[in-house]
Amino acid sequence: MNSTAPFLNDIERLNEWLGPQALRRYQIDWLEDDSGSVISPFDGKPQPLQACYLIASNQIAYQFDGGRFYLLVGPQKWGYPLRYLIDAEAGRLLEIRPLASGGLFEPQSSPWPVEDLLSTVQGLRERAPVNQRTHALFGDGNFAHLLWNGWPALAALPDQSLSLNKVRFVSRCDPMGDAAQLFPWLRALDVTAWDDRTDLHAGAAFQRAVLLGASYLSASLVSQVRSYCERQADQDIKRDLDRLADQTRCVIWLSLRRRARDCPNTVDFLSALIPHLLDHPSVGILIDGFSMPDCRVPDVFHDYRRGVDKDFSSLLRRCPQLPGLIDIGRAIYLNGRSIHDAITAASVANAYICHGGTQQHKIGWLHAVPGVVHLPNPRASVSKWYALQSEVALAPACMPASAIEIDPDPALPEAQRSYRLRVDEAVAFTLRELAPILA
Repeated sequence: MNSTAPFLNDIERLNEWLGPQALRRYQIDWLEDDSGSVISPFDGKPQPLQACYLIASNQIAYQFDGGRFYLLVGPQKWGYPLRYLIDAEAGRLLEIRPLASGGLFEPQSSPWPVEDLLSTVQGLRERAPVNQRTHALFGDGNFAHLLWNGWPALAALPDQSLSLNKVRFVSRCDPMGDAAQLFPWLRALDVTAWDDRTDLHAGAAFQRAVLLGASYLSASLVSQVRSYCERQADQDIKRDLDRLADQTRCVIWLSLRRRARDCPNTVDFLSALIPHLLDHPSVGILIDGFSMPDCRVPDVFHDYRRGVDKDFSSLLRRCPQLPGLIDIGRAIYLNGRSIHDAITAASVANAYICHGGTQQHKIGWLHAVPGVVHLPNPRASVSKWYALQSEVALAPACMPASAIEIDPDPALPEAQRSYRLRVDEAVAFTLRELAPILA
């Protein structure tokens, strides 16, 4: 490749954010019929975008120079930057970094075998009819990715000088419900819905298509989301929350979880912690679990819910005070309720003790409250990262490594492993963190 530097500089330009960590430049430029090009890494000349191949629900291969090279996007959590280059002639997949950070290099562990990628794209070039409509894809089956990576991109779109009438918007999944309820301007446009869990539309070919990306929740969008969730929440949860508020001065959010990054002894931890919390007669408790999305639900989601119910039954047996508190409304169990109910309930909490990941994001990204998270990779950088994703978020305290026993399974990266809490130390740490709130 003779023009690596001009190519990398152009990619850096195309990856620039146009809003506050929302909408990369190429995502707007390439929605225009007469736009869409990149400097070739081979000869330094601009090459027009020729076709877009949806090779997975969250991955597009962009074709240039008659298929001499392709660009692929990076992770949704980064807002889908242009991240990979396929050199079709050499059969190489290269990761794209800024020139100052090393430029092009072969990733140590390729996310996809390049032979499979080239075979897939070549098959689509030969067989798939090219859809001439311009498509903008957004959304995700995981509500946290929708809030963090999808809806902020939609919120920033009206500020761009782009004719939206010619664009077909595709909601890949709507776990929070119809986006038009939050963004009414969508009602005047062409919007269709897919289900990204099935990948039914992988293999489609488009003249123009982008995955709209973002990586930040602004305070204004947080306020909109909270108001929207309160409107969608069931009336009975609102009555329960009023009843809770009448009896308490301080509400603590706790979590139960039964899926990836599992903490199998959470019940042991909570059954040791809750009596200390209830030593304070004005404390109320919210016990969160699996929140049901506002979309088609795979069978496995019901397995998650049933797993949490089983743990909750065990917790009730081990905490004799808890059943009575639920009866009088001083404790509320949220497992199996809607995601709107859970986010609305989180608005009354004064602090949380929670699993890391999406369960924390229901409360920590949408409400400015302190909290303690437990997860398999407790580091100060993790705590800081949680806070940086939302304008209203506070940095949670991470349960210290000395209170965590990580599953030694080497097949999983550390952040994805299950773990156990050393109960006595975990309880002592949590009570120290909560002391100013409980006082």
